[in-house]
Amino acid sequence: MHYTTLALIILLGSLALCLLPVFFGMLRKKIATPQVPMFPEKGFPALWEQLLALFFFLIYTGATALPLLSDSAGYTSREPLSTLELVSSLASQILIYLPLIILCIVRLPWRPETHIGLKRLVAWLFLALAAIIIPSQILESMGFLQYVAEQTGSPLYQDVIYHIAQGSTGTRILLIIMAVIVAPLAEECCFRGILYNILKHWGGAIPAMLASALLFSAVHVALPQAVPLFLFGMVQCMAYERAKTLWLPIAIHAVFNALSVLCVLILFT
Repeated sequence: MHYTTLALIILLGSLALCLLPVFFGMLRKKIATPQVPMFPEKGFPALWEQLLALFFFLIYTGATALPLLSDSAGYTSREPLSTLELVSSLASQILIYLPLIILCIVRLPWRPETHIGLKRLVAWLFLALAAIIIPSQILESMGFLQYVAEQTGSPLYQDVIYHIAQGSTGTRILLIIMAVIVAPLAEECCFRGILYNILKHWGGAIPAMLASALLFSAVHVALPQAVPLFLFGMVQCMAYERAKTLWLPIAIHAVFNALSVLCVLILFT
């Protein structure tokens, strides 16, 4: 099966899986008699917030799926991105994510319930790194990553890695800003702050972790890295659940992306 078709199936299947906890939660009328305490105390998520989140994820999934539908030859372009393309992409991402980022800032607590010192931060970072690096190394040693890439036409890594390696200085600066600042803030607000909380309210913590991590992996459209990205998403949910604040997963995500960018710059430039 071609990469674009398989990636599209996984993407839409992940979105459908996220809707299952909501559907079964409605059947059990968990809003009236919630089995899982709503978090935080202020009653998040309200109905309008859930509708806003649903609208966002439909738009976001559609925006991710559109290139897969329109490009049967392959999703990833190896052509260097122009500055205008990058600025346009950065601006559009900020505009798309902005309503949910504001919602997280206003509605979610940002002060940790438990003290997160440097040792705990480093421990969570190592756990997140292990969740994505160890499976990648195991699968690569088995030849699985290369097999998936060859059989489906999928790139081995995310598109941004190739553009950082091949781009100009200006391109790299913009991509680094997107990878280290914009992506951690936006993705953690949306996938952990919004999606995970809504799914947890309707279906419980474990289904919420599984479904949100699966969609997080799917939207990155890099099939060989799907399993490591899924495990990374699971660790991020656990970090958020432990600290009860988005600062911890945002920090982990930012440091991980910064280390990834550093490795790309050292190894491929």
